[in-house]
Amino acid sequence: MRLLVVTPPQFGHVRPALPLARALAAARHRVAWASGADALSRLADEPVEAIVCGPTSAQARERLHACWPDLDRLTPREHGPAMRHRLFGEVVVAAMAPALERCLDDWRPDAVLHDPLALAALLQPSLFTFVTGEAVVDTSDGEQRGQTTLQHAATGCRIAASVNGPRFRSLFLSRVMGD
Repeated sequence: MRLLVVTPPQFGHVRPALPLARALAAARHRVAWASGADALSRLADEPVEAIVCGPTSAQARERLHACWPDLDRLTPREHGPAMRHRLFGEVVVAAMAPALERCLDDWRPDAVLHDPLALAALLQPSLFTFVTGEAVVDTSDGEQRGQTTLQHAATGCRIAASVNGPRFRSLFLSRVMGD
């Protein structure tokens, strides 16, 4: 089976999908990964075919700040929702769409995978331990960039703090393989 993993270029989106891509490649599926060149450079030793698709993290940030120069003036509470909507919804997706369309035509995957855990949280919430709090994403330029930490609080968002990895993997692979 030919499987295409698609992620934004930020490593916080790449890192969670790596175990799944490795497992699929180990099961002898052909796995390609479409993302920005900087994300793909971190996958050089992985069993995936790299397909440059969309901006690098730096290009996405530059475009974001060019379109919304006042973004840095937002409060921390306003910043997260604005970033998610603008960065991912309007900058990254818009830049990835033409290249991704060509990739789908040229590479012809049997399935496209994008953040399968998000879907699993809706379909099988028992796989997750949820807490209330705030997710904080490291936006520095260091090695921790993209790492998400959880700040527990009495109010805030409902956040998946942990997942039963073996159960998720089994559920996901059974759906992909048709077992």
